[in-house]
Amino acid sequence: MKLFWSSKEKIEVNVTSVIATWAGSQHVIDDKGFIFNKKSRILKIPFSNYLPDEIALEDMLQSRESFSVIKLNDILVNKPFIIESIKPKPPLTIKPNEQVDLLIKVRRPEMSYTGPLRLDFIGERSDNTVKIEIPKLVIRYNGSKIEDSSEHYIIRAPKGYIFNIKIQLAKYIEAGKRVESIKAEKPFEIIDTDPKTPFTIDKDHNLIELKIKMPDISIASELELIVE
Repeated sequence: MKLFWSSKEKIEVNVTSVIATWAGSQHVIDDKGFIFNKKSRILKIPFSNYLPDEIALEDMLQSRESFSVIKLNDILVNKPFIIESIKPKPPLTIKPNEQVDLLIKVRRPEMSYTGPLRLDFIGERSDNTVKIEIPKLVIRYNGSKIEDSSEHYIIRAPKGYIFNIKIQLAKYIEAGKRVESIKAEKPFEIIDTDPKTPFTIDKDHNLIELKIKMPDISIASELELIVE
């Protein structure tokens, strides 16, 4: 009887966590880890094109809405791991507010390893947005000027985007007065109002929604409304 002894050591690969890096930020995908006991393993990574909790106008945007396009050029993995395949295969174009479920097949190293598995997402974001800050409202009506600093808006959106804000006109103009038109000083432009002008300020026409066009440049400026 012959005995054969293998000098090959048993390979043990213990992944302590799965980490993804993108645009200078690090995200923990799996903080529990796993034992890599097969030759390869498929990782399902959802890649979403959303902004990271931008401060946004409540009535206009969801806090994580995006307006820019992401071009994902490649995905790399830290040694000693090897990426065998990626589906769908980069380069990829990910439109605003879209999500791509990436299936990344990773090969186990031919040596024992304990530590994180890090995926580096390589690409760029093409941003066509502008940021405006409105520190206060100014209402001009019948020769008077009323300033209100209780509302402070920070908005990020594409150039020319139409955003909505709501104002309580009865705070500035007494009930029973008739409003023929509402205009905004530059760089803002009012596209429409709800209710549409003309109307009389009363309990049914107190809260007014303004549809305002974003300027073409980032700016911090008061929103001056001319009510006639």
